[in-house]
Formats: sequence, C-alpha cells, structure tokens
Amino acid sequence: MAFVEGTYLKVMSSAALLILVIILSFSPLAQGYVSPTGRITIHPADSQVVQVWFDSLPQLTILYPPAYSFNVGAKTTSGLWITNLHWDFGDGSTLDVPFSTQSQVSEIRTHQYADQKNHCVTVTAQDNVGNVGTVSVSLMADFILPGSLPTQSVTLGVTPGDSAVYTVNVGLFCGRPVNVQLTTSSSAGIVTSLNPLSGNTPFSSVLTVQCVQLGTYTFSIIGTGSGITHTSTVTIVCVKPNFWISVTPNSTNVSAQSSQVVNVTIHSINNFNSPVTLSLPPTGTPNGPPNGMNITLSQNSVTPPPNGTATSQATIRIDCSINPPISPGTYVIKITGTSGSLVRQSSVSVQVAACVPPPPFPWWLIIGLISGLLVLLLLILFMKRRPSVVPAPILVQPQVGYCPTCGKAMSFIEQYRTWYCFYCQRYP
Repeated sequence: MAFVEGTYLKVMSSAALLILVIILSFSPLAQGYVSPTGRITIHPADSQVVQVWFDSLPQLTILYPPAYSFNVGAKTTSGLWITNLHWDFGDGSTLDVPFSTQSQVSEIRTHQYADQKNHCVTVTAQDNVGNVGTVSVSLMADFILPGSLPTQSVTLGVTPGDSAVYTVNVGLFCGRPVNVQLTTSSSAGIVTSLNPLSGNTPFSSVLTVQCVQLGTYTFSIIGTGSGITHTSTVTIVCVKPNFWISVTPNSTNVSAQSSQVVNVTIHSINNFNSPVTLSLPPTGTPNGPPNGMNITLSQNSVTPPPNGTATSQATIRIDCSINPPISPGTYVIKITGTSGSLVRQSSVSVQVAACVPPPPFPWWLIIGLISGLLVLLLLILFMKRRPSVVPAPILVQPQVGYCPTCGKAMSFIEQYRTWYCFYCQRYP
C-alpha cells in the first residue's frame, strides 16, 4: 500500500511539474514582458532568432561590499539550442556559462562588486549556428544628463528679447528606461522654459532662455527619476548690441602730391544694426590730420547688417602747395564711430615723405619775351602811322647857252625843256 501511495505521489508530482512547465512556457514572464512583480523585463525585439531577457531587476543581496543576484533567460528558434551565456558584470569581470541541447535556458547568477557604483550588466547568448542576442540592465535605475551646456550670449532687446535655445538630451542608461521630470532653478534677469517637461529615456527637451536685464546668469537643469537626481549647469550672458571699428591697412605711406586709400569697417556685435556716423578730429588738433593732409570718407554714415560688417573708404591726400609745407614724419589719425551713446575709435598711422619744392619759375625769360613783343608791336604801329615821303625832284641846272646868232645868253624854258633867245626871239 505504501508503494502504491509513493507511486501515486510521484505521478502526481510529475504531472504537476509538467503542467507548471507548460504554464511557464506560455507565461508573459517566459516571453520576456512584465514580471509578476510589475518590474520591467528588458530584452531585444522578439523578431531576433536569439532572445535574451532578465526575469527581474537586479536584487541587492549583500549591502557592503554590494552583491547582486541576476536572473536571466534566453531562447533560440526550434531545432537549435543555446550553447553559451557570456556575462559582463560592468566592473571588468566576465563569465562564460556553457549549455547544450536546450533551446531555452535560464541562469541565476550572483556577483559581488568592490564599489557602490551603478554598473551596467550585459548578457550575450549564442546558439549552435552562431546567432546571438544581447540584453543589458543597470544595477540601479539611472539616466544620463549632460553635466553642462555651452555658454551663450543673448542680446537684450525689446520685450521679450532675443532667445538662447538649447536641446537637452536625456539619455538612456544601460538600456533601462526611466521616466524623468525636468525643471530649472530660478535666476533673476532671465526667463527659462522647457518643452517637454518629462519623458521616458531617451528623449529630448528644448530649453529656451530669454534675457530681461543685463548680466551673467548661471542656473541648473534638474532631472529627477526613480529616486535619482542629476543636474546640468547653464550660463547665459545677457548683452547689449554693440559694434567695433577696424582700419585696414592700419598704416600707410603717402608721398608728396599723392593719395592712399584705407578701409574703415564697422563690425556688428550681438545683432547690432543701427547707423554709425564716422568722423575725424579737426585739422591741426591732436590725433587729427595736420595742415597739408586731407582725408575724405566715401560714406560718413554706414549701417552694418546684424552680426555683419559695413565699410567706408578713407582717401588720404598730401598737398605740398601750402606754406609752410607739411613736415615729414608719422602721424596717427583717429577715426571715431558714433551710434547713440555708443562711441568707438580706431586709428591709422600715416607716414608722410618730405615735400620737394618745385624749381623757381624763369620770370626773367617771360619778362624778356613780353618786352620784345611790345617793342615789335610799337615798331609795327609806328610804321603804319608814319606819312609817306615823296622824294623831291632833282633839279638839274642846265648849262647856260648862248645864241648862235647874236651870241647873247639864252633862257632855258622848263616847259619845253629847250633854250630860247629873247633877242632874236627864236629857238636855236
């Protein structure tokens, strides 16, 4: 009778064990979803040939030095079997556990750590044809938040002002999702906002910062999840729009009676885009052009685009005709830019060569030419105004003739150009 009862109990035990195996094989726990305790079971996608999962989160078994217990399961497709589980405990320790002829295996393993850090434990399963699956879990729930974000400068303008925008990445630690709430610490002079304010890791939130008064402000982004808190530090510099001036080249050589051109450039800072008036000190004053140096600007007022540049050309000319002429040497000329209450200056060094006087003008030659021309003109005028002179007839006194008849002297008749004897009253 005892034998029959013992056999009956063994049969019942075997049947109960078979039923338990069947139930477990179809339970969510064996399939790698949520454990009966409600804890998250982490495993790769079901579509993989080899699936690996933790049946529960790591259990702390010894407080110090800390020891944890891990319960992992793995399976491969029908007809294949798991050959190895490779443990990486995250502290440099590894372990390989061999298996054979089982398509689904489970392993409970305890590991002791030398420190209390939050290590990432990874288990890799491999089957007989080389398919692998991997699962990781951290000892404690955690998430990743950057320690700090880059410093930005924000222009203080009209309400609501310019904005600095950051992307805050809240990272997944060791494949273990955590719901994280985000907030920012308060800081006077700025207004901050986060969108979204929470999420399951990994996720991103957009941080927007606006300035309401000038200054440098440091605040924190605070992330809280599963009892863990991390902070990220942010520094914001609230500034006014501004500009500065450069002159290129900042030194030049100018010879007598010549000119050189330099570029006067306005550089925008913090989105500055207001008109800038350019000016020079008066001639002969300190840092102004000396007598004999003329400087003209192609544009007396320029407006740079936001964070851009605008240029006016300055032409420097030396005039040696003044008396006394400009002295040779180096002159530093300041150029001033003014926009409202903002005043900025830059300078250019001008090296001036000595003025060489021209040779004296040959006035004596001009005077001699003019005198000669005047004498010639007077002679011409005199010759034109002088009356013409008729030469007097030359009187040829004829010789005294005697009448051949009476022998007396005859008279010469001019009209007939012959002699006449008044005694004989006849021409000879």
